[in-house]
Amino acid sequence: MIGMKKTIAITRGDGCGPEVVNEGIKILKTVS
Repeated sequence: MIGMKKTIAITRGDGCGPEVVNEGIKILKTVS
């Protein structure tokens, strides 16, 4: 999960901040 979150953060180009991780979780839930 952590690796996926980091991948999303890097893909979005917003770094690895907490807000980016939270958005990544929302995206994962939406896709799932």
